[in-house]
Amino acid sequence: MIIGRDILSILGIDISFKDETVTWDHVTVPMKDYNSDDKIPKSTRSELKSILSPRDEPKATQEATNCTIKILDSTYKKVDIRKVADEASSLNDQAK
Repeated sequence: MIIGRDILSILGIDISFKDETVTWDHVTVPMKDYNSDDKIPKSTRSELKSILSPRDEPKATQEATNCTIKILDSTYKKVDIRKVADEASSLNDQAK
């Protein structure tokens, strides 16, 4: 689970990277050194990349992102409206 800053703040969890501690409800514990425990297998860079890849993103989010990119990449230049209407297959002759 990923916990955002808003929830951390509401719960009163203080993460101090300077002191390498996590404090919650007046209890402070040290952060675990990722490299200190040889019993836990370490993920390779490619394994981490595959876990965090965009394909795990929900389809609705991917579609919204693609739509946003399409809008932002648009060139808002003047067009020939008659040509656009003639090429629109969804319009009937009267609408064109």
